[in-house]
Amino acid sequence: MSVYNAAKGGVTNFTRALAMDYGADGVRVNAICPGFTLTDLTEDMKDNQELLNKFYDRIPPAGRQAEDIAKARSLLQR
Repeated sequence: MSVYNAAKGGVTNFTRALAMDYGADGVRVNAICPGFTLTDLTEDMKDNQELLNKFYDRIPPAGRQAEDIAKARSLLQR
């Protein structure tokens, strides 16, 4: 988990840095950083309730799915 968390933190900080560097020029910078989401890549985890509880205990239950994240992404691309 440490490598994953470091990478996710890097994306967040990189996004902030880009926004600070280019915001004065009118460039808006956004990132979508969802928590655990059931997708094809996590399909094998969905029946392991003990593992899922480890994820869900660390994040607020937003009830989001991959389709919700994709919708948000398409709105940002406008």
